[in-house]
Amino acid sequence: MMSNQFGKRHVFMVLSILILVTTPLFVLLLPNWNANNVYHTPSNWYVFVKGSTYGMYGVGFLLLVIGSAILAMLDCSRKAIYIAILCVVLAGSSFYVAGRQYIALADDSIKYRDMFSKGHSYQWSDVESVQYNKYPPENEFPSYVFHFTDGHSLNLVENRQLPAMRESVKHRLKMEGIAIDVKY
Repeated sequence: MMSNQFGKRHVFMVLSILILVTTPLFVLLLPNWNANNVYHTPSNWYVFVKGSTYGMYGVGFLLLVIGSAILAMLDCSRKAIYIAILCVVLAGSSFYVAGRQYIALADDSIKYRDMFSKGHSYQWSDVESVQYNKYPPENEFPSYVFHFTDGHSLNLVENRQLPAMRESVKHRLKMEGIAIDVKY
């Protein structure tokens, strides 16, 4: 008769390693997938996520790794279970907070929500001015800063998705009579 050589400890160790190995893939793909599934409407050109969103997803996955690693190291003791539950709740909170942040450019509006604030929605006619930072300081990407009539502003970093929509944004701003102020 063969005995079970793998206990709970080994299962949670494997789970911890599996989460750790797959985290980079999930952190790269999950934020955009989630934002586009939750906030996309037919009039949207695209839904963007800010860089801090990726960091929050990374923190969530790190908490899952820590929770399962603690279960493995402490052999599923009562204390380990409580700590693991806390890690899972904190990871869920991190995913929830990160999932609320988005920027959506649409035919008729610009909508965005920062991590810990309520959402903002502006018509293109509410854009007061746009500044394009063509040559930002080192280690930064070029960006557009939209200034709205109510005093709020939105910094839209020119990452790999934005160049495909650059002409649409320029055309929409031209329709509203707004010139882009290029900063060198």
